[in-house]
Amino acid sequence: GRTSGITSLFLVRQWLNTLVDFEFPVKTPNAVMEVSAMKGGVMVDLIQGDAWKNEWSSNELDDWSTNNGVLRYDGDGTILSSITYDDPTQNKTDYGIRVSLIQPQDESGVPIAPSQAMGMALGPNLEVIWYPESGWCLTLFSSTESIASPIPNTSGFGVEWLLMSSKDPVSGNTSIFFMVDGLLLCSKLYSNSNPDAPAIEGPFSLKLGEPGYGFTTITTFENPIQSMTYLDGAGKELQKHSFTGSDLVVQQTVYDAIGREALGTKATRIPKIEGEEFVPGYQTDFVKSFDPETGIMTGDVATLHPEAEGFPYLRNKFKPTAQSLVIEKGLPGEALSINTANNNTTTIEYGTNQEGQYPGTKWPAGQYFVTKVKDANGQEDITVTTKIGQEIARLRGPLDDGSYETFWFYYDHNQRLVKTI
Repeated sequence: GRTSGITSLFLVRQWLNTLVDFEFPVKTPNAVMEVSAMKGGVMVDLIQGDAWKNEWSSNELDDWSTNNGVLRYDGDGTILSSITYDDPTQNKTDYGIRVSLIQPQDESGVPIAPSQAMGMALGPNLEVIWYPESGWCLTLFSSTESIASPIPNTSGFGVEWLLMSSKDPVSGNTSIFFMVDGLLLCSKLYSNSNPDAPAIEGPFSLKLGEPGYGFTTITTFENPIQSMTYLDGAGKELQKHSFTGSDLVVQQTVYDAIGREALGTKATRIPKIEGEEFVPGYQTDFVKSFDPETGIMTGDVATLHPEAEGFPYLRNKFKPTAQSLVIEKGLPGEALSINTANNNTTTIEYGTNQEGQYPGTKWPAGQYFVTKVKDANGQEDITVTTKIGQEIARLRGPLDDGSYETFWFYYDHNQRLVKTI
């Protein structure tokens, strides 16, 4: 079948599966990676009998079989066998693949850890291989390096693999991402500015050296555009990342002591430092500190936005009630921020109507909710709503003569809006 994108989920508990002395890792929080396939993709069909052999090739093709949607290796385990998916990905660049590893189980139903190498590749120039004795290794052209797990005391082994080579049409750079069970293990930036430089292209291949193992849900995605959302232990959004082809764009949400969204930073481009390795991932120094009294924020977001004068964020101030109603909003920059020396903010007042408050109405007092929003220029937007949330009046002003522009909303007996004056 065809695919339009994929989602990869990383959960800390999946990697740190312990209930004793658990501490949520600040540097590697939960994450959701979303990849949009701009040119679509393919979910490989492995359920049409022997028809799969028309799309796959291998020097040991007879050592591979399919059953219930699983491509399984049945060889004698003396070599690392490679099988290649030929047609749809032939000579393609700017794409990726995600597969799920199927492990044999022991008598108790526990998956058996591999004792021999396994891996995957995009064309002849990009390969990742798992070695039981040393872990993951990535080979880019003729250079091979070990990949260490960013989570201490974990090997990086998992059953969901994602390998992607994404080419930016503007810069010409190719970004390489390798993830296991949603955890970003490796990322690299490969410059294609030199027209004579070799490309990362060609069909993908899967590699197994131990019988009984296999792959399923084999999915490709072309022209991928990826974004990453990092979450805390309660599932609240911490940071949102997008990738420009050479830099990260990061936006962070900061919560108050009881978990309300108090701050939202400006979306900020974090440039790659010349001569240093491209390392995306959760940006621990993006927001270092925030003083709720002065409003001053420190961290990379403040450094990269000197024009904001230490206020590179939107801020909500809440009413101390169970409803957590917002009563003041501040904008980036000291002049429009919420601080003790500034009145250039948006304020919000909540209440109920008073009898005769609005000329021409006979509404009983205290029966309708009134919300007044006053912006930094002194302009007010007043809404009156019923107990079920229907808006029945809106006033905007004051105008030059001190009056307000007024709108009235009328509903029929089925609560449908029928007239606006």
